[in-house]
Amino acid sequence: MAGAACSSYNALNTPNAKNLTTIQIGGGRKATFDLAPVDYGFFELYGIKPLAGRLFQQSHGEDGVLADPKTNAMPTVIINETAARTLGFSDPHKAIGRPMLWARGRPGQGPSMGPPPMAPSQIVGVVPDMPVTVRVATDPTFYFVVPKNLNVLSIRMNGRDIPGTIKAIETAWKKTGKGAPLNEIFLSQFRMNLYLDLIIQGVTIAICAGLAVLIACLGLFALSAYTTERRTKEIGVRKAMGADTRSVVLLLLWQFTVPVLVATAIAIPLGALAMTWWMRGFVYHAPLSAWIFVLAAAAAVVIAWCTVSWQSFTVARAKPAGSLRYE
Repeated sequence: MAGAACSSYNALNTPNAKNLTTIQIGGGRKATFDLAPVDYGFFELYGIKPLAGRLFQQSHGEDGVLADPKTNAMPTVIINETAARTLGFSDPHKAIGRPMLWARGRPGQGPSMGPPPMAPSQIVGVVPDMPVTVRVATDPTFYFVVPKNLNVLSIRMNGRDIPGTIKAIETAWKKTGKGAPLNEIFLSQFRMNLYLDLIIQGVTIAICAGLAVLIACLGLFALSAYTTERRTKEIGVRKAMGADTRSVVLLLLWQFTVPVLVATAIAIPLGALAMTWWMRGFVYHAPLSAWIFVLAAAAAVVIAWCTVSWQSFTVARAKPAGSLRYE
């Protein structure tokens, strides 16, 4: 095991795990932020480096003031990029040391006492957004240290003995879990579950596309055989007039390249529209680049050439005498 750290579900930005609170921003305006309690070492475990400021450290006593359940002090906070922009900071460095007004429940304060008053917490760091899924935008989030009552334990393994590490974790949980079931899942598996529908969709589309290409190649091969058979005498005349095998092959390949290019010119705009529409379902996605469509067109031409090249080469190599006698 390479390391471990506790946190809330909110800190992992998992879907349907939100703990929203109201933040006061400039001009008396208010915004809704997601608050995410964590423990020391959470960001280090996930390899997250601050864009500005620092991470939580035990050497800074103000980070862990909530270790005392009776305290009325406000903890220091770390915000993500989206939260920094919402607070009006175009540069993350400008947020460091600034106060953020939010309401934290005080010890012994119940619903009958009304909502807790807003008080300032000092911003000590800004970290990148941590989206788990590309389908949902990252909420403005701020993090603060809560040493207790955290419900997620993240463990980083070194990969040398994963089965042994899992067994050791289960043994330790049986001793300390007080009979509660252990819910364990790998982060990669968790993310795969979020995109399971897309994985199934991708496999289905790949199979259908492969079958379509196969059927197209069979049809193109049959068409090339029929066309070359019809042009056998023409090829014989061309060779008798001095045409070499290379020029005949290029002539036949060009004949099949033209309809492929026409079909590609029709398919590319339709494909671009379909891809643009499909990617609207994702908040984070790569832009459509022109080279993708150029590569698709080139692949279509190469597949067509590979399909008809042998038939064309066989006919082009035939002796002119045999071709001229062909009926």
